[in-house]
Amino acid sequence: ASDYLSNPKKGKITSMADEIAEFERQLQKDITSLDTNSIDYKIKLKLIEERAGLKNQLLKNIHAKGITMQEYVKYCGTISQVDPVTQKLITQAATDVHQKAIIAEPSISSLMKSLETDGVHLTGFDHRFKSVDSIGRKVTNLLKGSTDPDDIVKYAAKVNDNLRYTLILDEINYTDQMYTRLKKLLDEGYEIIGMNNSWGNAAYQGLNVSMLAPEGVRVEVQFHTDASFEAKETLSHSFYEIKRSALADQADRDIAGQIQILDQSITVKTIDDLVGIPWKDIAEKAKTY
Repeated sequence: ASDYLSNPKKGKITSMADEIAEFERQLQKDITSLDTNSIDYKIKLKLIEERAGLKNQLLKNIHAKGITMQEYVKYCGTISQVDPVTQKLITQAATDVHQKAIIAEPSISSLMKSLETDGVHLTGFDHRFKSVDSIGRKVTNLLKGSTDPDDIVKYAAKVNDNLRYTLILDEINYTDQMYTRLKKLLDEGYEIIGMNNSWGNAAYQGLNVSMLAPEGVRVEVQFHTDASFEAKETLSHSFYEIKRSALADQADRDIAGQIQILDQSITVKTIDDLVGIPWKDIAEKAKTY
């Protein structure tokens, strides 16, 4: 079961009292799930208790505003308003990009599914499309107040995850499995246009690769382990939304960031041989792997 406090959008809790009760239930579940015979039991227990204290403080901060965490996360995800003419242009540009992704998707998805070998598998496949609204929000943020139609089209074209796929790799064989699949994509005519190598990062770990497909569509491929995906998708989702939002109080953003770091420390084993490797070096090695 997912932690509602980390991803309230997936829950049905609406009252502050329910949020507090769920917080207490989740804490007990986290503690009882620990292996008391493990050599790092005391360390993990201390981290869980520290994380619980931060979550409790964040809940108190939010409830003092007279709203639930669910409402606060939704508020943090809002963007600045633009005039109706500009909004219409943004929506049209986002729609054009989305339609291009829809046309290209069958062949791209077929290739991505072919990467599911040797235990590697796709997850979140049903959410591979970035919605028109989500593309529009990203374009609005990139515009930083500009209303120039050329800027709108330019930034819509630069959205790098119109189609996004997540591959779950084996922890032990992660590096080999990652390079093997990158090499196959390159051999099929995909171009690496950017990469976020976050292995070793305190708040988020994984490898996100931005690629240009032969169909002319920008695609993001994320390479995760079970644990790093769990930390990203279930444990830290809401705290990520709060941390990155300019609308959230600074104290809340600071606490959310600390919770993200603890989530990583408790659950994720770092892929050590990728820590600190520049993305262009990874891209170059993949060519001849």
